[in-house]
Amino acid sequence: MISGWITDEIDNLCNVEYGTRVVQKNDGGTIYPVYGGGGATFFMDTYNREDRLTIARFAMSAKCTRFVKGKFFLNDSGLTLSPKNKSQIEQDFLNYQCLALNDVFYSLAKGSAQKNLDVPAFRQLKLNIPTDINLQRKIVAKLDAIFAEIDKATAAAEANAKNADLFVKGTIEKQIRRLRSNCFVKFGDICSFVRGPFGGSLKKSIFVDKGYAVYEQQHPINNQFDSFRYFIDDAKFNEMRRFEVFPHDLLMSCSGVTLGKTAVVPRNAPKGIINQALLKITPKSGVSKDYLKIVMDSDYFQSILWDVSGGAAQPNVPSVKVIKDFLIPMPSVEEQEKFVDVVTSIKSYDLKNVYSEKKTSLMNFKKSVLRKAFSGELVKD
Repeated sequence: MISGWITDEIDNLCNVEYGTRVVQKNDGGTIYPVYGGGGATFFMDTYNREDRLTIARFAMSAKCTRFVKGKFFLNDSGLTLSPKNKSQIEQDFLNYQCLALNDVFYSLAKGSAQKNLDVPAFRQLKLNIPTDINLQRKIVAKLDAIFAEIDKATAAAEANAKNADLFVKGTIEKQIRRLRSNCFVKFGDICSFVRGPFGGSLKKSIFVDKGYAVYEQQHPINNQFDSFRYFIDDAKFNEMRRFEVFPHDLLMSCSGVTLGKTAVVPRNAPKGIINQALLKITPKSGVSKDYLKIVMDSDYFQSILWDVSGGAAQPNVPSVKVIKDFLIPMPSVEEQEKFVDVVTSIKSYDLKNVYSEKKTSLMNFKKSVLRKAFSGELVKD
């Protein structure tokens, strides 16, 4: 125990208050944000909390602790903490201490499909509190100043990462539009297409522990070809040979928010077939797979694809017949290679990743500052 500090359970030091169930998801209000397990998603015209620390109860994520400033409505997927004795604990001090314990709170989550807080265990967690209220205020003031600078640097890193991404995309877009207008051809003239089989062709009952891999949306989305959930046997593979995946094919996600996400199948990818949510694109002779991947990732191609994709709530790829009519810039093999070299050179300056790493380091710095604050190292009495 730190000299001049007390250690006691949350239940003894704090009021643990549950939120209120919202029967109607949105009462049509526009004033007070509704919080629970995560951030605010809609508004109501009534509120039940003000300036309070919230902890997620249900569907916990890695960020399960947040301080909400102002008036808000807390639903039953969250709880709030406030000091039982305000002359003993400052609310702002409690907020920071709980932020420092965020990872501990998250570790108490139970469940696989949905992580829910073990509230009894949470209540038994111990807090370290200086007995001198003025020391608490000094610690809060110090943390406020440090966090303000960290937040400013984080915002700058986020803006720089976004600008770096826009720069790369914009440069690639200019390269595409600079290609000769007479080199645009129909997609169907330079590639062959196979849409995944009907869902009923691949029922879970036919899957085996080992065999031929079943490629899913996760593979082009994450550009990973090492991990598979489902496999089929020889007989099923031979029956569905039309959907076989080959090295250098391009696989494209066909529905949802990941519509259009594309990846090139690597040389060492396991033998297998695509499922119903994928489109397999095989470049013909004289078409560079790397060049085609760049074009398909571009805003030029993505805007065409999304413009013709039906389904407002769940966008779906149009028919292969429609895709075949897309106009694709297709210069000579030599020009394709030069294009790939230029784009590779641009992407080698991975500024977006640099700034993302900086943001991560700033988050880790926050955690280290909080550890010092509640071990008595940041401010001495």
